[in-house]
Amino acid sequence: MISGSSHNPYALRTELRDAMLRFAKGEMVKSAIYDAPHVELRSPDEAQLLEELKSIATKDGVPAAVERLRAAAKPGSGHHVTSALVNEIVLSAMRQDRAMAAQVLAVGLELFPWSSPLITRRAEAEVASGNRMAALASYRAAVAADPFNQVAEVQIRRLAAMP
Repeated sequence: MISGSSHNPYALRTELRDAMLRFAKGEMVKSAIYDAPHVELRSPDEAQLLEELKSIATKDGVPAAVERLRAAAKPGSGHHVTSALVNEIVLSAMRQDRAMAAQVLAVGLELFPWSSPLITRRAEAEVASGNRMAALASYRAAVAADPFNQVAEVQIRRLAAMP
């Protein structure tokens, strides 16, 4: 059993990595509890869902795409939506359409309020809008959600050092 959740390879403890490798090789793995920050299992249908959401956003607009994302995240939808998928969408949108990124991020934080990467995206948006104090609070929340979030730690130090 893994107590926690992460896609952060820096947070992968050697004991957990070794157990995962033994399991993948078909070896018996003794029952144990490993502490790890935020482990989410990715879904094999993420690429298909991502393409569907892009198509909906293009044809019907961003509000329709975020409603589809909400529906896909519901239990029984047949999809397994992770905060990592939402984070990928937000990162991609931030380069092209900040309004879309903001809408997807809002839904992502509604669905995954504990997601350190999504909280970090919110902090980055706050920095971009010039709201240093809100950004600091968000970066601190990101670290509280995942103490291994080195990006947020660096940004806290940088923003705190500013006059």
